[in-house]
Amino acid sequence: MKILGTPTREPTAIERSKERSIFGAILADIVIVILQTFAAITSGSFTMLGECVRAAFMTIIEIFSTVILRGVHRDRFGHFEFGIGKVEQFAWLVFGISLIASGLWVATQVIGSLGSPERAAGPLGLAIAAIVNAINLMINGLSLRALLAASEERESDVFRAQVLTRSIKFSNSIVLQILLTLAAISTDPLFAHLLDVIGATIVVVVMLHSGVSMVASAMPALLDAPLPPTMVDRVRTALATDPVSGPWIAALRSRSSGRFPQVEVTVNRHHVHDPDWERNLDRLQTLVHEIDPAIELRIVVDKEPRESAPDNPAPV
Repeated sequence: MKILGTPTREPTAIERSKERSIFGAILADIVIVILQTFAAITSGSFTMLGECVRAAFMTIIEIFSTVILRGVHRDRFGHFEFGIGKVEQFAWLVFGISLIASGLWVATQVIGSLGSPERAAGPLGLAIAAIVNAINLMINGLSLRALLAASEERESDVFRAQVLTRSIKFSNSIVLQILLTLAAISTDPLFAHLLDVIGATIVVVVMLHSGVSMVASAMPALLDAPLPPTMVDRVRTALATDPVSGPWIAALRSRSSGRFPQVEVTVNRHHVHDPDWERNLDRLQTLVHEIDPAIELRIVVDKEPRESAPDNPAPV
């Protein structure tokens, strides 16, 4: 089955502007990953090794997000009747596990270097690493500025994720630049190696945190986990206490579909022929959206009439 369907519309001028901003940032990222790979191999800097691996994975994630964003701008996911939440979350799971594995690998390299002074990067290598990271810092700053210039007050989740990712990369680059510069100009090899190890440790922590966060956000959606109990209670209470729509409800279920919460309400069959059917359906949706406008409400008609039990524990 194809992920991307046939385009049904052309993107607007603003959407094209956003895509150009992201394309420019990704192209710059590819160039910097190549430079970082060269610097990691030639310098022996563990900070640059970790940053190279992390940047490579983050660039792949950005490319995937851009493909999704372009598809949204052209309505190419209409053939997915239940949205593309599963596709996104499965990719997030794979990326998250890969980041965790890579972070652990870099960590073992750093730990191994502590007992092997000969593996420490020399002054020239640290200088190369500092120069490459300075280029990366400049690219991240310019890319973040371009994304912010193209952003609007209400943005898609994909575009906001791009801005957030770029902001984190820019902040991370600033910290690493300070450490690498101090290590490069230090006259004490042991102190320089310590700074390099600290920089690498920061990168490892960022990789592990990002990986764990991605896995944690993906698993509930892939397993159709219910929404947080507090949100479910608010929805159930709002529907059950409504004097008009409350008696209609036979059961309520919820799940997370990617970033989008979904609520399924089962109504008693004998209410289908009620003259106020359409109006009460709109009322149900209004009640749910007052809690969270992002909730996708699904109405299911019960096969067999049964007593309404909105106050009873319903399967969620």
